[in-house]
Amino acid sequence: MPAGRTAISLDVGRRHGCAILDDNSAWCWGANHDGQLGDNTTTSSNVPVAVAGNHSFSAISAGYHHTCGIITNGSVHCWGYHSGGRLGLGIDVDSDEPAWVNLSTNRHGYLTERDHDGDGILSIFDDTPYPPPVCTAGNYLVGYECVDASPGHYVANNASTEQTPCSNGTYQPYSGQTSCYQTSPGHYTDELGSIEQTACVPGTYQPDTGQTSCVEATPGNYTAQSGGISQTACSPGTYQPNYSGASCLVADPGHFVLQPMQTSQTPCSPGFYQPLAGQTSCFSASEGHYVPSEGSTGQLECEPGTYSDRRGLDACKEADPGHYVPAGGAIEQLACSAGFNQPSIGATECLSNEPGYYTYESGTANPLACQGGSYQPDSESTGCIETDPGHYAAGPADTSQTPCSTGTYAPDGGADQCTTADAGHYVSGEGSTGQEACTAGTHQPSTGESSCLDADPGHYTDQDAAAEQVPCSLGTYQGSAGQTSCTESDWGYHVPEPGSAEQVLCPAGTYQPSTGKSDCYPAEKGRYVSSAGATESTPCEKGTYQSEEGQAECLEADPGHYSESEGSEAQIPCDRGSYQGESAQTECINSEPGYYVFTSAATSPTACDPGSYQPLSGMMSCKVAEIDHYVAESGASSQSKCPDGEYQPEAGQTSCIEEESSMMIIAAAGGAVVLLVVFFMQSQKKPKSPPPRRGKRRPPKGKRRKRRKPRPTAIEPSREEE
Repeated sequence: MPAGRTAISLDVGRRHGCAILDDNSAWCWGANHDGQLGDNTTTSSNVPVAVAGNHSFSAISAGYHHTCGIITNGSVHCWGYHSGGRLGLGIDVDSDEPAWVNLSTNRHGYLTERDHDGDGILSIFDDTPYPPPVCTAGNYLVGYECVDASPGHYVANNASTEQTPCSNGTYQPYSGQTSCYQTSPGHYTDELGSIEQTACVPGTYQPDTGQTSCVEATPGNYTAQSGGISQTACSPGTYQPNYSGASCLVADPGHFVLQPMQTSQTPCSPGFYQPLAGQTSCFSASEGHYVPSEGSTGQLECEPGTYSDRRGLDACKEADPGHYVPAGGAIEQLACSAGFNQPSIGATECLSNEPGYYTYESGTANPLACQGGSYQPDSESTGCIETDPGHYAAGPADTSQTPCSTGTYAPDGGADQCTTADAGHYVSGEGSTGQEACTAGTHQPSTGESSCLDADPGHYTDQDAAAEQVPCSLGTYQGSAGQTSCTESDWGYHVPEPGSAEQVLCPAGTYQPSTGKSDCYPAEKGRYVSSAGATESTPCEKGTYQSEEGQAECLEADPGHYSESEGSEAQIPCDRGSYQGESAQTECINSEPGYYVFTSAATSPTACDPGSYQPLSGMMSCKVAEIDHYVAESGASSQSKCPDGEYQPEAGQTSCIEEESSMMIIAAAGGAVVLLVVFFMQSQKKPKSPPPRRGKRRPPKGKRRKRRKPRPTAIEPSREEE
């Protein structure tokens, strides 16, 4: 059964049982061969199943093989086995779901002896099986008794079964009442069923009746007593920043409140102060004093390094640069005397000039630094010293002169920097007054160097004071450093890049017959160079060719082609009537008698078909057998005459006809036509491959053949070998 439900009625038949739950639904279980469970099936169930139809039952009865129930609307429904008319449906048909039973007009089922109050719940399951008494206003029914409404509640009408709690804003201190009281001003109730009203607490008030809450006193106001019906404004010198204030706050020292009903106190502005509480104004700071922040309760004396020359200042003035204030409470600043300086503000004393600096008048904020080309080793100086030749002072504020470092020099005094040695020059020692030039074979591309660089391999310099080394030109090289010239490349070599330290062998496929060259010549078409460092190219041998330049080997002539001379740039296809089955050959082979070659570049001859022959070699087609002749087999070099007693009226036949058969003549004529068609088609197709020949094989597609010497022409196979 559904969770949380309880049965209010139960009945058990012969082999099944049914129950009504507290939601008036019906559930049955057990045997169901005749549909007595009412769940739209005839399947038995060992657990309760819901009766179909979603009916609301007030009573149910389980029979032998059927079930009946009374619906809460008084109608009767039955289901299950109908034999003998026990379902009351008027027809002898079983039903596996509740079926309405027609009791005639205005009739319905009723359980008088089992439901005394007629509420559809059997009395044995009903908490109130008999009709209750009618209660008067102020009372309500509990079971079979009338009870007074509780304090905080009321019952307004007769025959009530429950009391009503007093709503928010009302209360009732007594029992048995028909209404509630509204709250009075200064009071409230905020819960249902209140038995008394609540007074507004200090800080709140309520001017109206029947209220559920109190009104908070607004900022700037307060209510001091409970049960208040209005708020009071804060007086000057006091304030209230919050809601629900029960009193006002006195202005703190350092603050004031000028007007009534204020929500905040006002801090004394910087430059002003107030030592007392509850005041309406502030005092201004006197000379030599200051008030740095708002809300101050007193003034402060100006510290050393600062002064105040008027009233109401929020800060003392700091002594200006070049000035100082030695004691507190001052109303003026003092200037630094000559020979001293003070770069900072708010100083209590002046500073002596440090070495490298000088001043020449009083009240100076910053000392003057010795500029580049001069220096000063002493303190409190009024001037600077010029540097010597070979030395410098970069400035500012140098305390000594510095000798020029290696790679630099200074020809004159008073230098603020040394001159950097030019490119192509160097300075090897410190404190120098001049630079020196690099000699031939060396160079210096950078400035400010203390030595020169040897020319790198592949480079040279042939003049003094060279800033850059010169790369060896194309076709020349230099393997050593510090040289003044380059060497030309040898025969079979080349130098393709400038600045090379070595010469490069000409690679296979190229050669160079001269010296001092930047590139190599590619082998010409029809020629090759097989190894690196060659000074000349070699012509391709007979039977080979080369159609491209710069190759290291020659290609063998393909089958069906030949190359008859040295230095060939291309292979030659065999003419029609000839063929070549081998590669790397110098000539083609004429087709044998009985065979023909119809296309050029053929690799094998084609045998003449039966009915045709060829007595000559090197032919492009076969001859048709003449009238009164025949050719019985393929590859024939001659035709045969028809024997005595036979004849052949058609050309191109493979046999002869006996003279007696006229029908054979017609057939022979038709055969001749067919043979002519076959011969024509045979002459148009590609030649058949002859029997395999021993010889060379072509390399895979895309691969080049290696150069080979010509071989003797292959011997033509005999008919027996075929």
